[in-house]
Amino acid sequence: MKVLDAGRLGLGAACMGASKELLELSTIYAKERKQFDQSISHFQAIQFMLSEMALLIYAMESMVYRTAMDYDLKKNISTQSAMVKLFCSRSS
Repeated sequence: MKVLDAGRLGLGAACMGASKELLELSTIYAKERKQFDQSISHFQAIQFMLSEMALLIYAMESMVYRTAMDYDLKKNISTQSAMVKLFCSRSS
């Protein structure tokens, strides 16, 4: 079961890393893309989307790091790692 737990945790961490990169690329694109003679990063809808992405990444980081800490402390993380995998894979 420990191998499965570590795999789930690793998958959650990979999703978190990919999401961080996507947020960075999305922010750069929003600043570069022009519509109606202004950057689309000035539109409130785009700002909401980027802030929602940042919020989900923050939640992913919290779950992954806490579960990783418990894994390092040799605690049983079967339930936590399953939640990490589910949440991070759905959020990314």
